[in-house]
Amino acid sequence: MEQRQEISIDNDSGLFSNDSLLDWNNEDDIQSIPSIPDDIQSQSSTKRTAQYKLASDQIGELLARHNQLGPLYEVVLSKIGKKRLVENFRRLLKQYYLDLSQTAQTNLEKASTFPLRSRWNRVRIAQQISDIVDPEIIDDPEPIVSEVPNNRARLESWISSNPGFNQGDKTVNEDATAQQDEIEKIVELDSIPAPKPDSDDSDSNRSDFGHKVEHSNVFPKIAEVEKFFLEGDSFCRLLTSLQTFILPVSLSSLTRVLMSVPKNDVWFSDKNDNSIMNNFKIAIENITEEDWHWWPMRPKMRMLKGNHTRVHWRCRCGTHLWAELLRPHADVYQALLARKIDDPLQRHHLCAARLGKRFRGAWLGWVNQTIRTVFWPASRTQSPGIPLHNSLEAELPTHRYPPERARTPSGISRSLSIPALATDQGVGVFIPAASELFVLFAVQGARRTLELAHINVDQKVDDEAFFHKIRIRYKEKRGFLRYWLSIWQLKDCEMAMFKKVQKGRVLFTKNDLPTDDLYEYTPRPPMTELPHIFPHEFEFALRPPCKPICRFASFHDCAEPRCGNAILERIPKRKCRLQLTDNQPEEAWGLKAHYTPHFLLVLFYHFLVFVSTFAFWAWWLFMHPDDLQNASVPFMAAVAIVSMFWSSVVTLRGLR
Repeated sequence: MEQRQEISIDNDSGLFSNDSLLDWNNEDDIQSIPSIPDDIQSQSSTKRTAQYKLASDQIGELLARHNQLGPLYEVVLSKIGKKRLVENFRRLLKQYYLDLSQTAQTNLEKASTFPLRSRWNRVRIAQQISDIVDPEIIDDPEPIVSEVPNNRARLESWISSNPGFNQGDKTVNEDATAQQDEIEKIVELDSIPAPKPDSDDSDSNRSDFGHKVEHSNVFPKIAEVEKFFLEGDSFCRLLTSLQTFILPVSLSSLTRVLMSVPKNDVWFSDKNDNSIMNNFKIAIENITEEDWHWWPMRPKMRMLKGNHTRVHWRCRCGTHLWAELLRPHADVYQALLARKIDDPLQRHHLCAARLGKRFRGAWLGWVNQTIRTVFWPASRTQSPGIPLHNSLEAELPTHRYPPERARTPSGISRSLSIPALATDQGVGVFIPAASELFVLFAVQGARRTLELAHINVDQKVDDEAFFHKIRIRYKEKRGFLRYWLSIWQLKDCEMAMFKKVQKGRVLFTKNDLPTDDLYEYTPRPPMTELPHIFPHEFEFALRPPCKPICRFASFHDCAEPRCGNAILERIPKRKCRLQLTDNQPEEAWGLKAHYTPHFLLVLFYHFLVFVSTFAFWAWWLFMHPDDLQNASVPFMAAVAIVSMFWSSVVTLRGLR
């Protein structure tokens, strides 16, 4: 059993204070944050009063000098510079504004979010933060110590003197637009003079006020706003987004998976598996230079290197998975998981859950269904008044293509909707769509080149229907002998680039994602990188779902039918077919079947070889009790052949 390292936030403020994050490889690019489509009228003109600018400056100071955000700014600036930091942090502030707006209760809280509504002001705040963290001219003198308290005193006096901020919550039935207009009028009031602060206020300490709600007695209104900004789920999401932002884009799939798993199902460990079986697996994979499928045993666990650690998690399907990470990356994930809250990212897990049915219940249900079928066969006949094709459709598995899941995958054009034309008889005649989408699926068949299949993706295809088509086409293209007898078995799929070299001949080029507009999918580069979909998610999706009553629920991985189109929307879909009937070279992208040697099949073939020779040995000794030498000839020949096979693998590896 792995020793779990507890995830805690008690001392995580120092996770990013060392220089290990700054020593990351510069090639680990930081992905840009996508724009948020929500229209908040950030481009509309706004009257920027002195108090409005003063409040914006205070927000910038608050976020710039926060003791948990500061080290993250330094890491980002060292990787992407000020320009990209300002552009990306502006987008983070937009989401921060949306989250704060939904949790604001009082007029003061609602008005305090108003400076974040303007796009111009978000850029200004982001620029202010970057200038505070990394000044352009290092020799510039520090600002006067009394400036910040003086500005805070003016802001506190303005808030206290404005009666609109002292009103309670609005009623639920009040119009939201009218309420927002009233808040804007309150914010834009600049006729109230701000008195000069007392002399005692000017001596207040300005250091690190950003990460604590200080001056609660001197500036109670500002303290209330700071508490609202820093102590809610909105700030946790902002901190989580910024921590995710500093991770390399190559870890985007791992980040999505870990953030979709409950925090209690994730742990970190530096322990290696030094068992004989694990060392055997490592030796076999090193000799063959291939990743093996070790089912029913777990995969091999690599030995950790110096600056690496291992993150473990329990998948939604119940599988124990792990990945090796650099320690700085693991520190980021620990901080992310420590503050993880329920957010929309939770539903982006692409793995289906197991049915979890018990042996007794499954068999009792099957026996009951069998008895009903045998003794009440009339239930399978055509019901009066129901057409025959409707009665047959009623017997089809309802879990495979439920109507509530037959919706257009995200990323598929709206133009794919197929209108129905009603006739006099009331039968809907479907008009073919003007354009179609196809997923190219490449399989290694009998020829040395790939066998390419076009899988049509229309508005009724969801994940379950899509992978049902994948399994059917794979069986067709693979061939009977390879499908059933080859030790190279399908494990998962890869995003790949193909090249048509001549008529009907397609070659694999490399693992890649398309960037042109001929393919529709989301997210796209540079927002994602390979592996675009985690291999385990692909592997689990390729398994056929079990029926509602599974007789073998206690003996295998029983999976429930998939719902939604979370995987399909991430797969590149081509807007037209790849023409395989001409000799014009062309590049294309799609899915490629990924094969691995199956340990059970290799073991089974070794077992057949040695069992047959042992059987011959026993038969020969039964027929010729004194002829031990001839009886052992087939067995010794089999041992020699198997030994030569494995030694040749080692020799060829050494030559390469």
